[in-house]
Amino acid sequence: MKWVMEGIVLILCLWVFYEDVRHHAVSWYIFPLLFVTLLFKGLYFSETQLLFITLFINLAVVAFILLGTILYFSVKNRKIAGVINNQLGMGDVLMMAVLTAAFASVNLVVFLLAGFLFSIVIAIILAIITSKPVRYVPLAGFTGLLFFFTSIGSAVSGLDLYDGTWLYSIGGIDIWR
Repeated sequence: MKWVMEGIVLILCLWVFYEDVRHHAVSWYIFPLLFVTLLFKGLYFSETQLLFITLFINLAVVAFILLGTILYFSVKNRKIAGVINNQLGMGDVLMMAVLTAAFASVNLVVFLLAGFLFSIVIAIILAIITSKPVRYVPLAGFTGLLFFFTSIGSAVSGLDLYDGTWLYSIGGIDIWR
């Protein structure tokens, strides 16, 4: 059952990547499919109560990121900014919301930061290669691609994405002692 869920997640991540890069849009039904699959995967590996508490915290983190983005562009433009469909696409927002079911809270923050940086770096590389300015960065697609590789790495290494304690002891130093 674990490998079936993992396979579905991998296929859906590649699907998000393909559609976002190719069509600059992602079919809406992919996001609920990916969310439900990640939720079942989380229920398979975690305690139900802990999973839903983590999901709530993760949704709050994503909401905080979106509110920060709205605040930034509102101050920058000196008017209330409509961020969705201007700076961020609905697919980008939905992808961030979907990923709340995939990680422990600390892992989600690390992954989203890595996803934003990964997307920026790929966009810059593509701009240099094509000698054209990048008008559209497929954030949901690049994040889906990064999650594809993260899921494979997690499956191969045995790293539990629902366990964030690895980050607390980086370099062999346990900060909780």
